[in-house]
Parts: sequence; structure tokens; C-alpha cells
Amino acid sequence: MAWSMTSIFTGQINSFGVLVVMRVILGIAQAATEPAALSMMADAIPKEYQASANSLFFSASLLGIGFCSLGLMLIEKMGWRMYLNSTGVIGLIIGVLTWLLVKEPAR
Repeated sequence: MAWSMTSIFTGQINSFGVLVVMRVILGIAQAATEPAALSMMADAIPKEYQASANSLFFSASLLGIGFCSLGLMLIEKMGWRMYLNSTGVIGLIIGVLTWLLVKEPAR
């Protein structure tokens, strides 16, 4: 959800300095997400499927790169501020649903 909030706040900026700060915050949020996701996957997925789950997890970023052209077309149509706000709101909705529906496995 930190990624989504950062996207929404970035859509509201009015100076280069604030843009730099928001990108740093985004980097911190991204750095914290991967270890937590891998830990949850290791707890929730049986050992014989963990390699497949990890490869699927890491291939998602490559799929995201493939969708960049779609993002560029949307930015052209909506403007970059509206695009960041829209993706941020969608991410918040997905984050809240994940928080409500995905329970942390017992250790």
C-alpha cells in the first residue's frame, strides 16, 4: 500500500525536489516488499512448489515491463498526474483486499 500512496502523492507534486523525495520513498517501499513477499510465500506454499512460485513472482516484474507501452498510451490519453492517481487508487484497493483476504500463515 506504500507504493500506491507514493503514486498518489507523486501525482500531486509541484516541484522537482518533492519528486525526488517521493521516488526515494518509493524505492524504500519496494526494497521492503520483496523479502516480506518471499517469506510469506515460503510459509504458505509447500516445498515442492516453491521454485515455481518464486519464478512466477520474479517473472511478474518482467510482465510489468511488457505493459509499459500500455502505460505510456494511458499517460498520453489521461496525463501523467491522472495516470499516477489512477494506478495508486487501484493499488490501494488491491492492497486492502489482500490485507483482508490473505492471512499470514502460522509459524
